Formats: sequence, C-alpha cells, structure tokens
Amino acid sequence: MGTTSFDGVEQRDSSGGQRPFSDYLTISGACTSGMGTPSAESICERRGQYLIAVTDLLIDDLQSVATQWDPATGAYYASYTAGGEASLSKMIESMGRLGFGELAGERINIALTQNSQEDEHSCFSDNTHRDIVLNAQGIQNSFLGSYLRADGETVTGPGLKAYLEEQQQVVIANELTNKLETTMTAAGVIDTKATAGTPFDRQIQQGGPNDPDIKALIAALVSQTQTIETLVAALNLSTGDIRQDTEEAL
Repeated sequence: MGTTSFDGVEQRDSSGGQRPFSDYLTISGACTSGMGTPSAESICERRGQYLIAVTDLLIDDLQSVATQWDPATGAYYASYTAGGEASLSKMIESMGRLGFGELAGERINIALTQNSQEDEHSCFSDNTHRDIVLNAQGIQNSFLGSYLRADGETVTGPGLKAYLEEQQQVVIANELTNKLETTMTAAGVIDTKATAGTPFDRQIQQGGPNDPDIKALIAALVSQTQTIETLVAALNLSTGDIRQDTEEAL
C-alpha cells in the first residue's frame, strides 16, 4: 500500500477476508485457490463441506443458548430470573464482567497493546467495531430496561435503574447512567471511524498502543466498572470477582 503504521510495519488493508466464488466450484478445471490459481476440484469440495459443517455447528450452539434462555422451559432462564438478591447479583455481575474483563481487557486492550489483529473480536470479518458497540449497548440495555429490536420496535420494562431509584440509590443510579452513556459515546467514535473506512485492526495499528480514541473507550469501561462495584457494595450484594476475566492491567 505504500504507507506504514506507527511501528514501521506496512498497514493492513481495510477489507474483511475475501474469497472468490470460484474457490468453491467443483466443476472440472474451474476450482481455484484465490487470485485465480487453479486447484483440484477436491479442494473446493472440501471447502464447501467445511462451510456446511461449521454452519451446522453454529446453529446448534445458538439453539443451545436459545433453549437455555427460553422463558417457558429454559433452565438458565429460570435460575437467572428466580428473583431476590441472587438474580440481582447475577445481573449486576454480568454487566461488570462483560464490560471490564471481556470487552475492555480481552477484546480491546490486548489487541491494542500487542498490535494484534488476531486478538480483536472479529478478526476475520472486520466487524469488531459493531461487536464493541453492541456489547456496550447490551450492558446499557440491562441497566435502563430498554431494547431496540431489529424491526425498530422498542421493548421497555423495569430495569436496574428503576430498581435503584426505588431503593433510594438515586446518586449511584444517575452516576452509572452517565458513565454508560460516556462509554456508548466512546464506542461510537470507534464505530464511526470503521464505517468511514478504517476498521478496528487498522485503528490499533495506526494509532499505536496509546491511541487516544481507543484508550478513551477502555477508560470509560473501567470507570463504569468502578461504579458497578460501588453499586454492589451499596446494595450489600454477594457477587463473584467482577474483574476476574482478564489479566490485563487496565
């Protein structure tokens, strides 16, 4: 490409993985292995078999999750929504662990500090910017009790914020509301840059380990986690270690 990143390494391109349709053709003499390189038909056949196998596995895995969360019969749904402090603790712990260890630590900070394309959330599809936004959105949805469906319909109900207000924890409720919004704004910057043509794997390469926009997002996630921990203490709840899912120094 003729341009280099902060560390002198040639910049990555701005596209996800691409493979021509001919890499799946089993017609004699038509099979290729990228860039029009001729290959044996058996290779294209195996690629097709692989796609079918992994797609079936993905469907099975998603169905397993859906079954566990089924409101009528799901075992995990029943446990998670049984009520009382146990359910409340699970909800708050889930919000904290997703934001801190998984998102800030394992999916953002490692990729940033190691300039590691393989450690980003969606290293093959270049969809990491959407993963980041939607992970952060899921935490905010749980707190506010609001969810925007794909068809544009908004589903609303009592969320954690409403509960806190009932418990006279208005200060913490407002603080966490603001911090979650700060996180969403910071995630939106990453999303906007990717949509404009600079995917996450190039953002970490161009900006280096101190990229201000990505560091701002990590800082926002850490800050909201601190408030979640304050919330746990204020409600005198028992949760697992909210920071247990990463060894990253955030």
